[in-house]
Amino acid sequence: MMAFKNIVCPVCGASCDDIQVELVGESLTVKNACKMGNAKFQEVVSSHRIRMPTVLEEGVFRNAEWNEAIEKASEILLGAKRPLIFMGNETSCEAMEVGLHLGEYLGAVVDSNSTVCHGPTAMGIQEAGRVGSTAGQGKQRSDLTIYWGSNPLESMPRHMSRYAIYPRGYWTRRGRFDRTVITVDPRRSKTAENSDLHLQLKPNTDYELLSALLTLLHGKRPHPSVEEVTGVSIDQMEEMLEMMKSCNFGSIYVGRGIASSYGKHRNAELAFNLVKELNSHTKFVIGALPWTL
Repeated sequence: MMAFKNIVCPVCGASCDDIQVELVGESLTVKNACKMGNAKFQEVVSSHRIRMPTVLEEGVFRNAEWNEAIEKASEILLGAKRPLIFMGNETSCEAMEVGLHLGEYLGAVVDSNSTVCHGPTAMGIQEAGRVGSTAGQGKQRSDLTIYWGSNPLESMPRHMSRYAIYPRGYWTRRGRFDRTVITVDPRRSKTAENSDLHLQLKPNTDYELLSALLTLLHGKRPHPSVEEVTGVSIDQMEEMLEMMKSCNFGSIYVGRGIASSYGKHRNAELAFNLVKELNSHTKFVIGALPWTL
């Protein structure tokens, strides 16, 4: 039997580092991981796993030794006029560093999942800056958590249980009972069902809702048409804003819902500006959750 402890899970981006794996023959036992993490580690012993490199020869793939495969890959890369190196989000930081060096040497285009994931969020940070914190700060201090365009109960199953909502922190000793949860999502997701307040806005109206919240924060009342546009009443917006201003430490976790709806990086920019201005009233931070289901 081979046993490994404190493995970092590569799946959803929560980077849970307490995974234990035991390998007995072709049987794999995974501890502490969620269903998504367990499924990923089970691929190690999956019958579908490609264990050897293959080379296309006369229209047929054949198994090849690693040295031969590396030589073949080098020939293809060196012969390419404009190569693209696309690195997935389950690639380690160390491997991405090597990929960047390789791209620089080849004069290649280097891209990643940010293009179809949180690229707009990163652009919003460039525009507005970000007030952030470690996951530990949120666990110890946060008494208000907002999930905006994210559904962690289904896409990041351990986020609420290990990092944000249910753990007992130094200033949140009763765990969930010391925390308020708000979800902003067009759908009635599992996370929304387990929240204290759900703002069910219309799809693609994140920008308008964020603008209205900023208007209210500045002491002015938004135009009544915002209710028809967003599907959220101004009374609900005021209720949410009052909860945000009166908390001791607030955390917003934006998902791909905010990065992929109309407005793209401008949505993220407004969210970061909202958090910056909330810090005139209380302590507030914002972070991104990679997956949204």
